[in-house]
Amino acid sequence: MIGPNWRRDYSLPESVAGNHGESAAMDERYWQGLGNAYEDEIFDSAASDLRGAIPRRLDEFRNRRRDAIDFGCGVGRYLGLLAPRFRRVTGVDFAETLVARARARAERDGLANVHVRRGDLARLRLDVEPASFGVCANVLISREAAVRAAILRSIKRYIAPGGAVLFVVPSLECALLSNRHLVEWNRRGGYSPAEALETGIPPSRRTARELLDGIIRIENVETKHFLREEGVWTLTHSGFECTDVDKVEYPWSTEFERPPRWMGEPLPWDWLFIARRV
Repeated sequence: MIGPNWRRDYSLPESVAGNHGESAAMDERYWQGLGNAYEDEIFDSAASDLRGAIPRRLDEFRNRRRDAIDFGCGVGRYLGLLAPRFRRVTGVDFAETLVARARARAERDGLANVHVRRGDLARLRLDVEPASFGVCANVLISREAAVRAAILRSIKRYIAPGGAVLFVVPSLECALLSNRHLVEWNRRGGYSPAEALETGIPPSRRTARELLDGIIRIENVETKHFLREEGVWTLTHSGFECTDVDKVEYPWSTEFERPPRWMGEPLPWDWLFIARRV
């Protein structure tokens, strides 16, 4: 059976999104054990950005007299993009393993204006002044709306009034399109229409409920995906004004192993939102 190769695996444990207690401790152990596999296991939106939407948007806010924060910096993939564009860059992440790797990356690349700190995004307390710009790339992916809301409150706390944030989130529309392509791929491969349909998102009451809430299971990890209008609504009701929406487009190889040429346009994408704190 042909199947999707979910290379676009965000797979952020709930601790990164603000879960606490025993589950958080287990998730921290997960991150500590992930180690060097992070680079292969977790999707890199910046590196896979086929048409340069992310650096182009960052250039719109470039200001060497102002500071920026990367909320959920992981191993620091965005820090090298932010460092030459802003005076001082602070990266924040939950797991000490990732914080250590982000610091090592910044040191290796000579990013003297980058500082990385450990912090829980759902109850962030940092000894830093609010920045004029922020990045939050594929962090708002917890299945729990309350956790996502807590992260947004933290981001708002550390962005100065009028400051802007670049959000990147998984697209629900794209996930459904990818599912449709997978079904068609199997149909063309000789499966009956009914059999091909079974190779897509599993049809069950559980998956139907999850789908209505924008939850798609990637490697059996419940991952929040957003409709375009849902993203705008969420930011608007979290104290931000959404000023622009864009796509970060990727090759089909981010979705499938050896995708067929007929897939073509439209390419898979994440939503990119520009929002200002009001």
